[in-house]
Amino acid sequence: MKDKDIFKEFDFVMSAKYAGAITFEDLKEWIYFKLKINDYELPTFMFEILEAEKFYDIPTELTRLILNHCQGEFTQTEHRALYGIAYKRGFYSKENPCELCTEKTALKNLEKNPHILERFKQTFPFIKLERTE
Repeated sequence: MKDKDIFKEFDFVMSAKYAGAITFEDLKEWIYFKLKINDYELPTFMFEILEAEKFYDIPTELTRLILNHCQGEFTQTEHRALYGIAYKRGFYSKENPCELCTEKTALKNLEKNPHILERFKQTFPFIKLERTE
């Protein structure tokens, strides 16, 4: 995997994190997963993420670096499909709704963008979607 590819994949991972589709522990598990399956060096900042106890413990300058590498390759509909995954995982509900997207809209966007769900499954093979339709 080339450096460019790892940053593209990391962009997807961070989009999933910001949409609430994964937890900080899932993010760290993804980094460990990449360490196990790849024979190249990951960017240094990923090790700094592993050292943080909470997402908000990541130093500000590292957060800026991460955001500078993120490409923002998704349409609004694709990004909202990630909210659909968060609803499927039970991170949002009718009692605890997402402020940016309703459950109906999120799940509809996920249905319209099956490639996002497929990419999620490929990126996070260790995550099982708890809720199903």
